[in-house]
Amino acid sequence: MALEFVDRVRIEGTQHARDDCIATVLTSPVATTRLLEALLRKLALDGELWEPRWERTCDALSRCGWVIERARGARRRPS
Repeated sequence: MALEFVDRVRIEGTQHARDDCIATVLTSPVATTRLLEALLRKLALDGELWEPRWERTCDALSRCGWVIERARGARRRPS
């Protein structure tokens, strides 16, 4: 029987709420864009977002598209 030694490193970090992560991402246009692009890749390329557990996420993405198009249309209208 061969023995294998494995070094393990445990990094102690502070626990934080998901809402803190969300707030941090939303302060950065770059981070927010990366998140949205990752979600779109999951949807378009992986097909994973079509699973039932991602239904609310897909609904939220759909609403984002609708709100953006509506806002763009309102800005383009002459005053």
